[in-house]
Amino acid sequence: MSTDKKGSMFAKLIDQQAKATTENSPPVVEAQPAEPPVVQTTTKAATPKRARPAQPEPARASGKRSDPTYAQTLCYVPLELRKMVDRELLDMPGMDRSDLITDLLTKWLKSRGKPA
Repeated sequence: MSTDKKGSMFAKLIDQQAKATTENSPPVVEAQPAEPPVVQTTTKAATPKRARPAQPEPARASGKRSDPTYAQTLCYVPLELRKMVDRELLDMPGMDRSDLITDLLTKWLKSRGKPA
């Protein structure tokens, strides 16, 4: 492909496209600025609103995941065993699987004569 000295092939394509759009486009009509809306004022003096006292945001419950004294541990247990344990834990408010495993591991260490 050869390019002549007047410009590149892309410049010619851009010029052709610009000519085609100006020939085929409708005449440009400048938009008139819209008049600002009329705002009616009342004669009644505006009463100042009372500022609400700043309420502290409720403290976010910090869980074991964000507690640096806990570490996540993964273990595999039979699925049916896990389901049975989860059903039992539903009847024990405030107790979760993590608490149960912690209690069981602590008792196991004590049974082996190790301080927990």
